[in-house]
Amino acid sequence: MKLNYLFIYLFIHLLISKVKEDPSPLLHYMMSVIKKTIEN
Repeated sequence: MKLNYLFIYLFIHLLISKVKEDPSPLLHYMMSVIKKTIEN
């Protein structure tokens, strides 16, 4: 479980840095999917 959360954290961090460079609907969609995954 901890490895999964670590992977998710790194993935979100990567997405955030990408969003700062070039915002795109796809990245925002992926972020919402990850948030739903964390909540469930």
